[in-house]
Amino acid sequence: MSASLSSEEINFRQVHIQETARVVTGHLRTSGRATFGSWEHLTDEERGNISDWVELVFLSQIEAYGPALRRLGIDDVGD
Repeated sequence: MSASLSSEEINFRQVHIQETARVVTGHLRTSGRATFGSWEHLTDEERGNISDWVELVFLSQIEAYGPALRRLGIDDVGD
């Protein structure tokens, strides 16, 4: 991943993480795994916390992609 992202890339990443967090919140609520209301009913702090977790998982998936392919014996991962 490039160390210097354009402002458009940074903006898209932030919006993508926020929208993913909103969707995750909806899934948690409808699955009965959460007792809070919809995304709109959360405080800014609660939204930020969920967004932070989504970003952590997102970045972790990117980091784990190559090693997972190698564990499966797929060596041509373009590193």
